[in-house]
Amino acid sequence: MRRLLLVRSPQGSGKSTLLRQDLGLDGHVLSPDDARLLGGSTWTTSLRLRPGLSFLVRLTTGANGTSADAVVNAGGILRDWSVDTRVLDATPNVFSIPAMTAQPANTLVQSAWVTPTGYLDPAPISVADGEILVDGDTT
Repeated sequence: MRRLLLVRSPQGSGKSTLLRQDLGLDGHVLSPDDARLLGGSTWTTSLRLRPGLSFLVRLTTGANGTSADAVVNAGGILRDWSVDTRVLDATPNVFSIPAMTAQPANTLVQSAWVTPTGYLDPAPISVADGEILVDGDTT
């Protein structure tokens, strides 16, 4: 079965492209790179849809906690497609740092590793009167 693709043009830079995934020619899930497999079909804003053919819609999402909408018009039948982005989640659950007792005077001491949980986005971290070392990516 051949699939056609329909897209709303991206509206800004620095935003991610979202693709509604659908089953493709041989039952595999399609990605944006699969357009080349669809008989030369490319992402566009308008085309003719022949009977029996299917289409995908994609759009560029906005900031966290917002909604983006595309309107598909197929032969005068209008259908909205809405995509909500998740709310920014950069607040970890409450965590503790184990205390260190009976340490020698005038000695540099470090804590045990602490791995906060319960958040999805990078969280700012800082320390007063000490230093922090982050294991791995710090961006």
